[in-house]
Amino acid sequence: MKTYFDLSDEAEKKLNKIMQFVEGSQRQLLNIIGSVLTQEINVCFVSARDPWGTAWKPLKVRKGQPLRDKGHLKGSINYQVFSDYVEIGSGVGAGTNLKYAPYHQFGFSRNVAAHSKDIYFKLNRDGTVGHRFVKKSKSDFAQSVNVKAHTIVVSARPFLPINQEKQVVMPQSWNQAIIHNIRNFIEGGL
Repeated sequence: MKTYFDLSDEAEKKLNKIMQFVEGSQRQLLNIIGSVLTQEINVCFVSARDPWGTAWKPLKVRKGQPLRDKGHLKGSINYQVFSDYVEIGSGVGAGTNLKYAPYHQFGFSRNVAAHSKDIYFKLNRDGTVGHRFVKKSKSDFAQSVNVKAHTIVVSARPFLPINQEKQVVMPQSWNQAIIHNIRNFIEGGL
């Protein structure tokens, strides 16, 4: 079954105007998409939640929020517009990708073999060994220790809408934000 219908002259003119506007605004529309997605990713860092709203696992070693210690990873999120797509991520465009970004996005574990290591301290004024570790360059006392074999585990803390199979799975709220911003752009340009 097929149905045909004719647009009124006025509706057809409006539709043609919208189509011409959209065709001439592709780069601006991609900029809107890149900007909205970058904002949504930044919300993940601020709220310590993945794109779908699940809280990141808390830190075990230090206090504070995960992935926000110095802000390098959050600060590296940007986008670049190409002729017919936008690329979003860590270190996109100018600059180098942060090598550790995928480890936080997907998590990882690494086995460390037993080994010995020197640890460094600063002596107190009375000659006793201080209780804080210091850098080798600032130490005046070193001690060798044996480190047992162990496993380092970093929990996944997704900040990009990419699942463990490395597929983009866009949250509905992010799609709605993109549509809202594009709608505002088109309505403002017509």
